[in-house]
Amino acid sequence: MPDNLEKTWETKTNELMDLVRQDKESGYKKYPNVLGIFDESINTSFDDEWDTMPEGRTKYIHGVGAVCKFTLAIADSPYTGIFKNGIQTGIIRLGSAIWHDGKGVVPGAGIKFLRTGRSSANFVALNQLDPMANNNYNFFHVPLMNHIATPTSAAAKFLSKKFTQASDCITKVGLSDIARYDQDGNEEQNVVFPFKLTFMPTEDVQFSEAESSLEDFSKQWSTIPEGANLYTVMAHSNPNDAGTKLGQLIAVDGCTTSKFGDTKLFFRHQRIEEDIQLKPNWKSAYMTQC
Repeated sequence: MPDNLEKTWETKTNELMDLVRQDKESGYKKYPNVLGIFDESINTSFDDEWDTMPEGRTKYIHGVGAVCKFTLAIADSPYTGIFKNGIQTGIIRLGSAIWHDGKGVVPGAGIKFLRTGRSSANFVALNQLDPMANNNYNFFHVPLMNHIATPTSAAAKFLSKKFTQASDCITKVGLSDIARYDQDGNEEQNVVFPFKLTFMPTEDVQFSEAESSLEDFSKQWSTIPEGANLYTVMAHSNPNDAGTKLGQLIAVDGCTTSKFGDTKLFFRHQRIEEDIQLKPNWKSAYMTQC
């Protein structure tokens, strides 16, 4: 879609957020049956360069959530592209990967940075593929990462096998594309990206830990105020780095549930194999817990 591609990142961001805010009702009253992923190609999640879902495709995972426009002020960064110094603006969609009545939530996020004259930069982050311990419903109880451990439950293991259709490492997604271009579309000559990112929750935003219905849980998204500090973003420069603060992820206008966010907004996954091509010396670390 060349005409859309050539727009500025500001225009593309605002157009998507206008669509997000058109209908603030959730796209689904309940999560779609997760087994529906076996009728769709996982390759589409990695190969679709649009910011919207292809016609007829359903979000069987992360089906219900909320969308927030955010800023990330980065200083003293050794990285390139979106990760370099400056105030970066993006869109984050937050929600439980699947819904387990009485078993707690599975916190996850999709992060998108629109770029001028380029396709958007995207990645996804989770804590684990299974629900949080102790039947916890506080979405902001645990950190989110683009690298997670191998699932432990039989159900999560079964579902995760589907993702091997697209990658040999289903528990990790890449970051190198985000570092290839900045938001103005300028290409970096020497791409420098972190090994992984960790999103540490803050005390600014916390949900109830008590068991909740999907409807009551979703009402909490609208309580997140403008300017809320959602996460401290930590960058790990190499496999042995405990992490250094990259910046604070601040919700610009709060967060909202959204029919468009649930049914159409798309976040491309980058294969970890693409990061390995650029950092072959990290291959063994990348392939651990795959």
